[in-house]
Amino acid sequence: MQIKLVVVDIGGVVFTKGKTLFCEYLSKKYSIPLAKVTAVIDGYHAIQYRCNEITESEYWSTVQAGLPEVKLSSRELEQVWFELYGLIDGMYEIILRLRPHVLVGYLSNNTKERIAYLQNKFGFMEWFDGGVFSYEVGVVKNSNKIYQCLFEKFPGVRPSEIVVIDDKMENLSLPSSLGVNCVHFTTVSNLKQSLRDLGLPV
Repeated sequence: MQIKLVVVDIGGVVFTKGKTLFCEYLSKKYSIPLAKVTAVIDGYHAIQYRCNEITESEYWSTVQAGLPEVKLSSRELEQVWFELYGLIDGMYEIILRLRPHVLVGYLSNNTKERIAYLQNKFGFMEWFDGGVFSYEVGVVKNSNKIYQCLFEKFPGVRPSEIVVIDDKMENLSLPSSLGVNCVHFTTVSNLKQSLRDLGLPV
């Protein structure tokens, strides 16, 4: 088996888990149960936002209505969230090592505004050969359509020649059923070993 394409998640694999850190920050700062904060930040409206079905303004209006204790504007809330993203140590180096040997892509449930912020701060899009964001195609990772879009981005690469890396196990069952090789990201060290096991030079 020869791997031709490695596809990574953005939040939680390349960058730290900004959403989780944001929920923890709000919970601690405003003494709100974490479960409540998480439900408001990551409810169905969050999926709608990532699929570009509702606007940034509509998303934050729902959040503010659900968390009246938080006296911040939508712009301030967004800034706090975005600033919690940082590059996971070692991931850029892995991507650099892979690029001469295989294509490297991304697959992410994400919003236009968040990606624009991360691109402006890190210039990370130049690290990749392409990929798919949920806001571009109107579906998230539990949909066959997002993988069809991914396959179309990289014509000539078969599912068996692809590795998908994600920090959430629930995001790996669908690509596995499509014949894609899957790696659950836990640490950079474990990821390196998994990629080496697949014959990749990292």
